[in-house]
Amino acid sequence: MFFISQAMNAEYLQRHLAADDKPDRSPKIIGPPPRNSHDKKQSNSADEKPPRVTQEPSPPPLTAKRDEQSKVQPNKLSERIVKCLAVIFIRLLRSSRAAEMDKSGNLARSGNLQGSFRIDAALNVAAGAAKEKDRGQQDHYGIFGIQDSMVRDIGPYKNLVRFTSSAFDLRGFSSSPLLTKLREMLEALQQVNLSILTHQQKLAFWLNIYNTCIMHGILQHGLPSNSEKLLALKNKATINVSGQKFNALVIENFILRQPSSVKEEFWKCDVDVEEQQVRSLYGLNSSEPNILFAMCCGTRSSPALRIYKADRLMADLEKAKLDYLQASLVVTSTRRLMIPSLIHSNTHDFAKDMESLLRWICDQLPTSWSLRKSMVDCLRGH
Repeated sequence: MFFISQAMNAEYLQRHLAADDKPDRSPKIIGPPPRNSHDKKQSNSADEKPPRVTQEPSPPPLTAKRDEQSKVQPNKLSERIVKCLAVIFIRLLRSSRAAEMDKSGNLARSGNLQGSFRIDAALNVAAGAAKEKDRGQQDHYGIFGIQDSMVRDIGPYKNLVRFTSSAFDLRGFSSSPLLTKLREMLEALQQVNLSILTHQQKLAFWLNIYNTCIMHGILQHGLPSNSEKLLALKNKATINVSGQKFNALVIENFILRQPSSVKEEFWKCDVDVEEQQVRSLYGLNSSEPNILFAMCCGTRSSPALRIYKADRLMADLEKAKLDYLQASLVVTSTRRLMIPSLIHSNTHDFAKDMESLLRWICDQLPTSWSLRKSMVDCLRGH
């Protein structure tokens, strides 16, 4: 899943997707704009006289390029990798949509497809699609498909783009410059120095790396369709950071989580690692329960993907939590409450039992929200 308004810079996305669509452009998708107006003309017109070779600097040696990449600040590099993966996902989604249109015989492409990546309600087959269309919201968690569900605004998640297994067909995409750029940045990740990072910098870095690991794993192994395949993906999805190889299970349970909150699924981990060594070198000093709303693992109950920056991390985590709760909780007119499986399966992170979990959820919601009022009314009515 891809959350446009928070995870991506729209100008970046449009500029680089447009650049990748032009066959005469340089294959460098992630990079600065042309240095001057002459460069812009050069990319748009084949009739103009090309500049002399002496005007262009010679490409740097490969070793110099690697040295330059190794000096990249770890957080900036992690942000760029997630951006690149998000663009790849969007490109694959666009290709799958075009293929579906071709199969159905509908070749009339929408004129604003390149500038907008919101998926049409007509392409959703989830329950309650008619209600979603009337509200102009993308209800990917299906809360409006529940009988007697109370109508409300679901916040920024109404602009969510959801990816399904049909979107990840890499045929014809393997030679894309985007994948070349991704490989270069993943190689640079092997050289980063994490010892100088503060707690917030480490947390932001590892959240981005966890999502990178999952997204890269999905490109390699496909989208998980059930909990067993998700566990298998977390084992297979690996990434090399500072010369050390990690899989998604190790990152989540030994780096992002504290020993008291390690999930049982970890004991099915296929990677032989020493917990204390990983924690001492890379682990966080304190726990942050809101990371649950930042880790996008590819299941339907997952939160939306975002890019996390250290200087605004805590505010972004708080917003990620509230946005997720706003979009995924169900309150019915018959006084029923329903919570997403993501929260239910991680109850121990927030409460000791179901009753205290419901109170915790209610306490998180702003008092001005109609959702909180509805929940309070339900709890009072038992």
